[in-house]
Amino acid sequence: MCTCNEGNLKVSSVILYRPDIDGLRALAVLSVIIFHLEPSYLRGGFLGVDVFFVISGYLITSIIYKQINKDTFSFSSFYVKRAKRILPPMFFTLSLTTIFCYIVLLPYDFYKFGITLISVMFFASNVQYSLRTGDYFSGDSSEWPLLHTWSLAAEEQYYFVLPLLLLGILKYRKNLLVTMLILFSILSFLIAEYMSSQRHLASFSYYLIVSRMGEMLVGSVLAVCQANGHIKAFRSNILAYGSLALILLLMVVVNETTRFPGLVALALCLPVAIIINSQNTHINKLFALRPIVYVGLLSYSLYLVHWPVMALSRYLLNSGDGDFSFTLTTQAYIVVLIVILSLFSYYLIEKPLRQNSLQTKSVFAFYFAVPSLIFIVIGGFIITSKGAPERIDTQEVRAGLQYSHIDKSVCPSLVNLGCKLGDVGSSKRIVFYGNSHAEHYAEYLSLIGKNTGQEVSLYASGGCNLLQNTSKCNDVTNTFIKEKGDAESIVIAYRWDNSYKNTVLLAKLEALLSSLLSQHKRVVVLAQPPLLSSSPSKISNCLRLNVKCGAPPYLLSSYPEYNGVIERLVNNVGAEFFDPYAYVSDKSALGDGVRLYYSDADHLSVYGARWLYNEGEEKLIQIFQNE
Repeated sequence: MCTCNEGNLKVSSVILYRPDIDGLRALAVLSVIIFHLEPSYLRGGFLGVDVFFVISGYLITSIIYKQINKDTFSFSSFYVKRAKRILPPMFFTLSLTTIFCYIVLLPYDFYKFGITLISVMFFASNVQYSLRTGDYFSGDSSEWPLLHTWSLAAEEQYYFVLPLLLLGILKYRKNLLVTMLILFSILSFLIAEYMSSQRHLASFSYYLIVSRMGEMLVGSVLAVCQANGHIKAFRSNILAYGSLALILLLMVVVNETTRFPGLVALALCLPVAIIINSQNTHINKLFALRPIVYVGLLSYSLYLVHWPVMALSRYLLNSGDGDFSFTLTTQAYIVVLIVILSLFSYYLIEKPLRQNSLQTKSVFAFYFAVPSLIFIVIGGFIITSKGAPERIDTQEVRAGLQYSHIDKSVCPSLVNLGCKLGDVGSSKRIVFYGNSHAEHYAEYLSLIGKNTGQEVSLYASGGCNLLQNTSKCNDVTNTFIKEKGDAESIVIAYRWDNSYKNTVLLAKLEALLSSLLSQHKRVVVLAQPPLLSSSPSKISNCLRLNVKCGAPPYLLSSYPEYNGVIERLVNNVGAEFFDPYAYVSDKSALGDGVRLYYSDADHLSVYGARWLYNEGEEKLIQIFQNE
C-alpha cells in the first residue's frame, strides 16, 4: 500500500504535481477493496497492493535521489515527513479497531490481536503474519483485523533500507547505481519465485521485504532513470494502452492459486512503471480526471479502514468453517461505512496533521513515541490477560474455558514446548504430542494425569501436522524428540479428518509409531471427536452481541470414518487407539444448555474436555493407569 503522498515532486522551488499518479492509486485501492469485499468480483484484485509498491518506490526514490544529488538529504527531515503522512491515520484506525475488537472478539482471538498490535508498533506485522500458519488467502486470515498492515510494514522497512542503499552505492559505485538497483530487483523477484514454489516458504514469500523489495525497486529504477533523462523514449499511447490492458488482464486471470509473488509480480510491475513514465498519454489523462484523482487522494485512508470493517464483519457473521460471502445488502452497508470512515480519516486526521508545522522533536514525541507506547501497553495488557476473557464472563460461564480449546491460564503460549499438566512433579510422565487437536485434549489428559499420579508434558501447536515444515512445527517436533526419553507413555493427537486420505502423512505416522514402539514406549493415539456444521462459539458470540446468527450447529456424519482409517493403522503397528467420544452417553451433546462443549467446529472447549473425562472416567483410569 503506497503510504507516500508525494505526487508532488520537488525540483528546486517548483512543485510538479502528477494527478495521474493519484489516479493510479485509485485503481490500486479500488481493486483491493473489490477483491476483499468478494473475491469472485475480481480474482486478482489483490495485485493492487503491488501497484502501490511500484508507486511508493518511484515517489520516495525521486525525492531522496534528488535531495542526495543536491546534498540536502536529511534522515530526520525524511522520517518526519513520513511520520506526518503515515502515522496519524494509522493510529486513528488502530484506535477504532482496538475498541471494536475489545467488544467483538472472543478471548483467544483478542489475544492474537494483542500480539499483532505490538508487531504493528515495530513495523513488523509482515514478519509476524509470515510465521502464522494461515496464509493471506485462507478463510481464517480473512478475519484477522490488522492483516492489511503487512504491506505498511513492508513499505516502512523499505523506507529504512532505501536511503542507506542509495547513499552507499552513490558513494562507492556511483556509475553503477541503475545496474545495481536492477540486479537487486531481479534477485528479489527470483527469491520470491523460488520461495513461492516451496510450500513451507510460500507464506514468507508473500509477506517479507526480501521477496517484495523487487516491486518497489522497479519504481526506484524508474525514478533514477527519469532523473538522469534516460528513458524518455519509452512514452507512447500504444505502450500506455498496452500496459493498462496487461494490468487489467492480470487482475482478471491471476487468482489465489497462482504462484505469487515472483515473476507474475514482475509482469505487473513493469506496465505500472511504463504508465508512470508515460505522463502525457491518453491513459495518463484518464487517470488525471478529477473523480479518479479524488479517490486516489483518499486511497491511504480507504486502505487503512476497509480491511478492519470487512474482517470484523466476517468475524461476526461467519459462524461456519468453510467459504463465506457477504450478502449484497451487507456489502452495501460495508461500502457505505468504509466511505464514511475514510472521509472522516482523510479530512479530520490525515490532511490536517500532515500539513502542520511541528518541529522534529515534537513530531517524534506526539506522532510516534507517545501513541506507540500507549498501543504497546494496550497490546501487553491484552497478551498478559490472555485476551481479557473476564470482559465476557457470566456468573455461570468462564469465557476463557468456554471459548478456547485450551486453558490459557495454564498453557499461555501459542507454541507449547512442554507445558506441565496433570500431577505436576510426579516421577511418572506422559508426553503428549500433536497440534491444536492435542491442545483441546489438554484438560482431558491433565485430569487423567491427576487421577493416575502422572505428570503430563504437552508438545503441540495449532496448524501443525506430521508433514509441516515450518519453524514452529519443527520446534515442537524437535523438542518432543529430545524430551520424550524418560516418559512411560506417549500420547499422540492430531486432526485426522483432513489427513486420513493422505498416504504420505499416514506413512509418516506409521514410521513415528514404529520408532516409538521400538524404544519400548507405550503409545496411545487419540481419536478425533465429531465435526460440527458450524462454530458454537461464533453463534454464541453473535447472540451475545444481538447479531443475526446462522443455523444452530449439528454433528456431521463423517465421524467415525476418518478415525477408522487411523485406528486400523495404529492397531497394525501395535500401538493403542482410544476414542474418548465412544464413552459418552449423549452422542448429540454440544453442551449442557449453559456451557458449550465445542469452542469451534472441530475443537472441544475446556468444558467439553472435562465433559468427556467425566463421561468415561472409569474406563479412562483403566486404560491410562500404568501398572
